[in-house]
Amino acid sequence: MIYGLIIIILFFIIIVILKNKDASRSEEDDLELFSTKKFQEKENIKSAKCPQCGKIATTYEEVRKKFGLRKVGYATDIQSWCRECRKDRDENQEKPELSDDLELFDE
Repeated sequence: MIYGLIIIILFFIIIVILKNKDASRSEEDDLELFSTKKFQEKENIKSAKCPQCGKIATTYEEVRKKFGLRKVGYATDIQSWCRECRKDRDENQEKPELSDDLELFDE
Protein backbone atom coordinates (compact mmCIF):
# COMPACT_ATOMS: atom_id res chain seq x y z
CA MET A 1 0.00 0.00 0.00
CA ILE A 2 2.73 2.44 0.95
CA TYR A 3 4.78 1.48 -2.11
CA GLY A 4 1.80 2.13 -4.37
CA LEU A 5 1.29 5.56 -2.83
CA ILE A 6 5.00 6.40 -3.23
CA ILE A 7 4.92 5.29 -6.89
CA ILE A 8 1.87 7.47 -7.59
CA ILE A 9 3.48 10.50 -5.92
CA LEU A 10 6.73 9.99 -7.87
CA PHE A 11 4.72 9.62 -11.07
CA PHE A 12 3.00 12.99 -10.51
CA ILE A 13 6.31 14.65 -9.60
CA ILE A 14 7.89 13.39 -12.83
CA ILE A 15 4.91 14.66 -14.86
CA VAL A 16 5.18 18.12 -13.25
CA ILE A 17 8.94 18.28 -13.89
CA LEU A 18 8.52 17.27 -17.55
CA LYS A 19 5.79 19.85 -18.10
CA ASN A 20 7.99 22.60 -16.66
CA LYS A 21 10.90 21.56 -18.90
CA ASP A 22 8.67 21.58 -22.00
CA ALA A 23 7.31 25.02 -21.14
CA SER A 24 10.77 26.52 -20.64
CA ARG A 25 12.09 24.78 -23.75
CA SER A 26 9.34 26.17 -26.00
CA GLU A 27 10.14 29.71 -24.87
CA GLU A 28 13.86 29.27 -25.58
CA ASP A 29 13.62 27.34 -28.84
CA ASP A 30 13.26 29.32 -32.01
CA LEU A 31 11.35 27.14 -34.44
CA GLU A 32 12.57 29.09 -37.46
CA LEU A 33 15.36 27.58 -39.49
CA PHE A 34 17.06 30.97 -39.59
CA SER A 35 16.02 33.69 -37.19
CA THR A 36 15.51 37.07 -38.87
CA LYS A 37 14.77 39.12 -35.75
CA LYS A 38 18.20 40.77 -35.60
CA PHE A 39 18.17 41.62 -39.31
CA GLN A 40 14.86 43.47 -39.11
CA GLU A 41 16.27 46.11 -36.79
CA LYS A 42 17.29 49.41 -38.35
CA GLU A 43 20.85 49.09 -37.05
CA ASN A 44 21.43 46.35 -39.61
CA ILE A 45 20.73 48.67 -42.54
CA LYS A 46 24.06 50.45 -42.66
CA SER A 47 24.88 51.37 -46.24
CA ALA A 48 23.67 51.39 -49.82
CA LYS A 49 25.09 52.20 -53.23
CA CYS A 50 23.05 53.14 -56.29
CA PRO A 51 24.00 50.96 -59.28
CA GLN A 52 22.90 53.72 -61.68
CA CYS A 53 24.76 56.82 -60.45
CA GLY A 54 27.08 55.40 -57.76
CA LYS A 55 25.67 57.51 -54.90
CA ILE A 56 26.57 56.04 -51.48
CA ALA A 57 24.70 56.30 -48.18
CA THR A 58 26.58 55.20 -45.06
CA THR A 59 24.04 55.55 -42.22
CA TYR A 60 20.50 54.35 -41.68
CA GLU A 61 19.13 57.90 -41.91
CA GLU A 62 20.99 58.56 -45.18
CA VAL A 63 19.75 55.26 -46.62
CA ARG A 64 16.19 56.14 -45.65
CA LYS A 65 16.40 59.66 -47.10
CA LYS A 66 18.43 59.01 -50.27
CA PHE A 67 17.18 55.54 -51.22
CA GLY A 68 14.02 54.72 -49.32
CA LEU A 69 12.87 51.44 -47.82
CA ARG A 70 10.27 49.01 -49.09
CA LYS A 71 8.33 46.26 -47.41
CA VAL A 72 8.52 42.93 -49.25
CA GLY A 73 6.48 40.28 -47.52
CA TYR A 74 7.66 40.35 -43.94
CA ALA A 75 11.07 41.85 -44.70
CA THR A 76 12.17 45.44 -45.09
CA ASP A 77 14.59 46.04 -47.97
CA ILE A 78 16.52 49.02 -49.28
CA GLN A 79 15.48 50.38 -52.65
CA SER A 80 18.35 49.53 -55.00
CA TRP A 81 18.29 52.78 -57.00
CA CYS A 82 18.40 56.14 -55.22
CA ARG A 83 15.32 58.34 -55.25
CA GLU A 84 16.76 60.72 -57.88
CA CYS A 85 17.56 57.94 -60.36
CA ARG A 86 14.12 56.37 -59.89
CA LYS A 87 12.51 59.76 -60.42
CA ASP A 88 14.61 60.46 -63.53
CA ARG A 89 13.86 57.01 -64.92
CA ASP A 90 10.12 57.55 -64.56
CA GLU A 91 10.30 60.98 -66.20
CA ASN A 92 12.50 59.82 -69.08
CA GLN A 93 10.43 56.79 -70.00
CA GLU A 94 8.59 57.42 -73.19
CA LYS A 95 4.87 57.21 -72.76
CA PRO A 96 3.09 55.62 -75.68
CA GLU A 97 0.89 58.11 -77.44
CA LEU A 98 -2.55 57.03 -78.46
CA SER A 99 -3.41 57.86 -82.00
CA ASP A 100 -6.84 59.17 -82.87
CA ASP A 101 -7.06 57.18 -86.08
CA LEU A 102 -7.30 53.78 -84.45
CA GLU A 103 -9.94 51.74 -86.12
CA LEU A 104 -11.19 49.55 -83.38
CA PHE A 105 -14.49 48.73 -85.02
CA ASP A 106 -14.16 48.07 -88.70
CA GLU A 107 -17.58 48.29 -90.25
